[in-house]
Amino acid sequence: KGPRDEVLKAEVPDSKLGINDFISGLPFSDRKFGGKGPVDEVLKPSYEIPDSNSKKLDSDIDGKIKSDELAKIWKGPSTSQDIESFTTTPQFSIRSFGSSVSTQIVRRPDGSMEERRTVRDSDGNEEIKITRQIGDKMHTIITKRAKDGSEVKSEDIVNMDENELRGFDEKWTKIRTPP
Repeated sequence: KGPRDEVLKAEVPDSKLGINDFISGLPFSDRKFGGKGPVDEVLKPSYEIPDSNSKKLDSDIDGKIKSDELAKIWKGPSTSQDIESFTTTPQFSIRSFGSSVSTQIVRRPDGSMEERRTVRDSDGNEEIKITRQIGDKMHTIITKRAKDGSEVKSEDIVNMDENELRGFDEKWTKIRTPP
């Protein structure tokens, strides 16, 4: 017989045998040789499979152990300070964070565009970014408001200098208001 035949044609063990006898009878187990096989690698090193023929009994310990001995086994906090620190010390803390984002984009027939983007977080901070674009020129204003009310503004201009900014804003206002 070859190894393939042993695996494919393994005999079914007698149902009166225990699990240890069954495992040691498998062709891939090396227990019968005193070594370790694949099954033994999976089992914990000190684990012994209980004998299936052994009786499983529940024993009652009433009257065999005293209550003060149980108190030693299940010893709780001994002082009120221990009890207080035990009950008031959190095991973990939960922190939640969220933010909302709102974006509005308006494109006009002449090709100009305005984008308003507002971001609010759960801590009370807010960032408003307004970008206006005419052709290849852009003007962006970013306003950041902290939860304490402080405010920081910054500006960014693209394809123009600060001298051209006033003309850009005038042109934007002129386009915006209908005649």
